[in-house]
This record gives sequence, structure tokens and C-alpha cells, in this order.
Amino acid sequence: MSIADQVRAQLAARLADARAHDGGRLPSERALAQEYGVSRSTIREALRGLAGEGGVTAVHGSAWSVNTSTDQLARAFSLQLELGQMSEASLVESRLLLEPAIAHLAAARQNAPEIARLSHLHLLTAQAQDDARFLEHDIAFHEQLARCTGNGYLILALTPLMATLGSARPDRVADTDLKASVVAEHQAILGAVIDADAGGARALMERHVLSFAHNNALPLSDDLAGLIAPYQEDPSCPS
Repeated sequence: MSIADQVRAQLAARLADARAHDGGRLPSERALAQEYGVSRSTIREALRGLAGEGGVTAVHGSAWSVNTSTDQLARAFSLQLELGQMSEASLVESRLLLEPAIAHLAAARQNAPEIARLSHLHLLTAQAQDDARFLEHDIAFHEQLARCTGNGYLILALTPLMATLGSARPDRVADTDLKASVVAEHQAILGAVIDADAGGARALMERHVLSFAHNNALPLSDDLAGLIAPYQEDPSCPS
């Protein structure tokens, strides 16, 4: 991995903070170069990589802003949920189609810096003391897993789905036992990714999404049977 790729991974990890605390703006290229101890050309290459993933947009000169297009899309999704034009069951279907494949690719591609960030987010989730912070880190874990694939389209597809998940029912993680279950399932997925067990990571993510549906009493359509058939015969899997 090039130095620019390493810097891009570190910058990607701070986009949420920049959006929340810095008015959606990143420091100048010169300031970032000094912070990371690299040249401005390296910073510029890293930022262009993030721009290709939809994470940032060049404003003018050497200024960059965090891209909020996925936030706008998430707000549109949330509004459709509120109006009854989309259902949470549809959200589960979308996650079942996307996230197991994302977990598979993350394990297969072994992007070490991104996996290190994934591990850190898992730790933050486990240590979260309040519901809002827990949900924030829970969602960030799933978004970071997409970054582990190195596929910008998957990142752009998953991010608004997860943001919708957070805004639709922010009280969903209030139960202590449920939090412990989420942390344990994340730990298992992370372990499979670290071990490069692509098939295991896929299966564990499918189980994780199905657990989410079960814990929130969300119905699944019968035509999803082909996706979840391997788990219907497993007594340890929610039905």
C-alpha cells in the first residue's frame, strides 16, 4: 500500500468528525501535510482518492469539504420511512443483499489499515457508555467494513442505508443484553475478517442482519428464503 493510500485511510476515518464538529470542512492541504508528515502532493493524491469514493469534494484552491450527498440521501430515505413509502423490512432486505457480500470482500482483500480502523471502531462500540454513542459506533463499524472492500460504490450504497437505520429508530439499542449481543456478533465478524475467512465473514454477517430483524420484530418476505435457507435449519439462529 502506498503512502497516499495509508493517508487516505486515516483521512477517511476522520470524515464523520469533520462533518459533525468542523462544519464539514477539512484543514488545508498544507496543514494536513504537516499533520501527517508527508508532502502536499501526497495529501492531494489521498484526497482525490477520497473524492473518487464520494467522501470529499474540492471547494477552491487547496480547500476540501466533506461530501454530504449521502446524508441528503439518508434524509430522503428516512422521510420515505416516516411517510410509509418504504418499510424497515425493505431496509433489512437491502442489508441482506449488500452486507454479507461486503463482509466477504473485506475478509478476502485484507486491507490492513482499514481493518485496523475496523478493530478500533469495534472497541469503541464495546466501550460506549450511552445509547447514542453506542449506535454511532455500531453504524460506523458497518460503514468501515465497506471501506475495507476498497470499493467506492459499495461505500456509497451502504452509508445512507446505515444512516437511515440510525435515524429511523434511535431507541433500538436501549436494552443492555441486546448491546452485548451486537458487540459479540461484531467481534465474530471482525475475527473472520482478520483471519481472511471470507465465507465465515459472509455467514456471520447474514446471521447478524437476521438477528437485527428478529430483535426488532421486522417481518421478512417469503421470497428471501433462498438467501437465508442455510440458517433456517440452525436452531441457534432467530426464526
